[in-house]
Amino acid sequence: LLLFNLGVEAGQLAVVAAIVALAGLVRLAGVQGEVTPARLFAAYTIGTIGMFWAIERVWGAFIA
Repeated sequence: LLLFNLGVEAGQLAVVAAIVALAGLVRLAGVQGEVTPARLFAAYTIGTIGMFWAIERVWGAFIA
């Protein structure tokens, strides 16, 4: 069970490392792009859903 958990955590860290590396490459390449209404909408939508899930889980931990 311990090795399974360590494997899952290592997989998550690998995904995060890959995303950070890709973001760094995009930044170095200068492919930032301009802030468009579609990008703003996507960013706010993702943030809103993330906060909803976070609040829902914290609320559930105190209620249950």
